[in-house]
Amino acid sequence: MASSSKLIYALLPRCSSTNIDSVTTATSHELVEAVTDPFPYTNGAFQNVDPDHFVWGSTPGGELGDMCEYVGLADQRLVGTFAVQRTWSNAAARAGHDPCVPALTTPYLGATPQLDELVTIDLGNQSGVVSTKGVQVPLGMSKTVEVALFSDAPADDWTVKATDAATVMGGDAELSFAWDKTTGHNGDKLHLTITRIKAGQGGSEFVVSSRINNVSTSLWWGFVAN
Repeated sequence: MASSSKLIYALLPRCSSTNIDSVTTATSHELVEAVTDPFPYTNGAFQNVDPDHFVWGSTPGGELGDMCEYVGLADQRLVGTFAVQRTWSNAAARAGHDPCVPALTTPYLGATPQLDELVTIDLGNQSGVVSTKGVQVPLGMSKTVEVALFSDAPADDWTVKATDAATVMGGDAELSFAWDKTTGHNGDKLHLTITRIKAGQGGSEFVVSSRINNVSTSLWWGFVAN
């Protein structure tokens, strides 16, 4: 192979303790991203989100496999008996259906926090500041936001949960949460009170999950400025 050749590759789990499901789900994730964003550093393609949802590019990440990988029901046995990961579709999301496709046969359930303030994310000296939609909560203060529940077909009540993204990545909590209710159905408006307990580096990220039997069926990521 010539030294100037470009090689598209993926890193996959192959440790002795890795089971076949981990291998096949990781492979499906990386194959889709190899097709949709083959040269992420030199000629990026489907790897970024719009400015209003900029924080999604941090966690879960802006590539199509990343956008669905944290959903509890992302991995399904869709290729014979093999497990593969469902992948993000803008077309499905725009139509109000499950953006992680192929969709499940059950109704798509979602919970969207109404984050209408224009706030900034400080990316550091070299990357600058980005304006995005979110909510500003200074240290020691609280703010309540509305969370809209929706489904694309009739469905029983489901539960919601808010999680500080810093704890998902193994860090200390920067936010705490209190709900007026944690269950509801299509059309309900719940209220989530966000309290800042620690200043975040450039701000803080959180995620609202819709859950059935304590397994997340969909996620919505949001940003809280300091």
